[in-house]
Amino acid sequence: MNLEHVTARLRPRHPWEAVDLGVALFQRHFGLLVRTWAITVLPVVAILWALTGGGAFALPLLLFWFKPVLERVPVFVLGRALFASPPTLGAVAKALPRLWGRYLFVGLFAHRLNPARGILTPVVVLEGVHGKTLRERQRLIAQDHGGKASFVAFAGAHFESFVALLLHGLIWMLVPDDFLPTIDFDDWERMLASVGAYQHVSNAIFVVTYSLNGLLHASCGFALYIDRRAHLEGWDLEVAFRRLAHEVEARRPTRSRATTTVAKAVLALVTCGALWCVGSAHAQEAAPTKPEIRAAVDEVLAGDDFGGTAKERDWVWNDDAPEKKAATPTGEGRELDPRAFSGLPNGSRARSTTGTSVATIATWTLFVVVLAVVLGLSIRRWRELRRLREPTQAPALDVMGLDLRPESIPDDVPSAALAAFDAGDLEAALSLLYRATLSRLVAGDGLHLEPGDTEGDCSRRVRDVVDAPRSAAFDALTNARITVAYAHRAISREAFVTLCEAFATHFPMRSAT
Repeated sequence: MNLEHVTARLRPRHPWEAVDLGVALFQRHFGLLVRTWAITVLPVVAILWALTGGGAFALPLLLFWFKPVLERVPVFVLGRALFASPPTLGAVAKALPRLWGRYLFVGLFAHRLNPARGILTPVVVLEGVHGKTLRERQRLIAQDHGGKASFVAFAGAHFESFVALLLHGLIWMLVPDDFLPTIDFDDWERMLASVGAYQHVSNAIFVVTYSLNGLLHASCGFALYIDRRAHLEGWDLEVAFRRLAHEVEARRPTRSRATTTVAKAVLALVTCGALWCVGSAHAQEAAPTKPEIRAAVDEVLAGDDFGGTAKERDWVWNDDAPEKKAATPTGEGRELDPRAFSGLPNGSRARSTTGTSVATIATWTLFVVVLAVVLGLSIRRWRELRRLREPTQAPALDVMGLDLRPESIPDDVPSAALAAFDAGDLEAALSLLYRATLSRLVAGDGLHLEPGDTEGDCSRRVRDVVDAPRSAAFDALTNARITVAYAHRAISREAFVTLCEAFATHFPMRSAT
């Protein structure tokens, strides 16, 4: 591992900044990650699909269980790509037996049950340690960043479910109803029998979201692992010292071998003379005793510059936390060194915190809004499908006090309505025309009305079962009825004749077959 060839800046980061680095690595090497995933993981998916027959539960369960092992491939790719040596597809295929075979049961059981596996997988793939050393190394790596890795896995699961829900909703909105399964919770056998080929579509959506989340989760876990090692091993300091050494070496003037030999000889003579003088001076002094040396060492160690630091973790109850905090020395009475903050502009910390809070609030608000829209559309679609597939019920024949029985409607509705209009009974004429229209829609078009429906409810129901011209004709008739019945305003005979002609055109009597 050559730190000088690294393609990212190695420095201690905040864990969430390390997650951002993982997303950046995912974006930079997206093509390579997808290609290696396609030639290594997708064949496994195809084999499992064939063995399970594309079962709606068996295939997702097996892929879910194998995920910690399958994610070793993108970790291997990113480990090489970060140090400017991205592997070829042949190199990945050659390393595949070692990647999947090494500690296979650890990946299938210990890592599968550990939500922080994203930061533990790179230890198995990249470090090559075994046994007790491996366990201690994983414990050390996950000490500070394990909780963040668990949250990344938790967020990734929600991201995967959300994208799958969006894709399902898109299919249900765009695909004709004849190709979709029947949603009828009152008849489970019929609903399960209608799933049929749609379970393969559902499995395909799962594989897409599973692959996307797997690559993203492996990238973020790898970035957390790199950040943890940068904290532990001081990679940023090592890189800085190496670069400084190269700069000094480059600026050093070239000298001949003779000049260098003479300089070394002169330096050796001067050093010997100095040591002889110092030795003669110290020989005249009395050597310090062992207690004096010990006292001097204790005095130095008791100073503020020494004393050591230790980090401990413990579980405490909320009620005991203030007492423990009060009992811990906090360095009261010490003043903060203003030089520690000399590189920060005034208010930068507050602006950073405020910006992060605003971004978080905006992200969650957008997530809730999109989720509410998707759920609303899904519920509306489900209700429409349920209403279309529910068993045929006897239609309501008495709505708003109107008798909708076909035998109560005259054969020549336009003539009867015009006769009532010419007799001066405009409300009765419109009522007959409106009642006959509803009756023929119920009998001929399967319009389902409820006894408590109003004119607005009837218009909405009619729009769901007829085309736009017929719906517009019914709306015009409804508006005329409301104008006469509730606003008590008359309409002209020409307007009424137009309504009668529209009735004869769009709602004719259908002959019995």
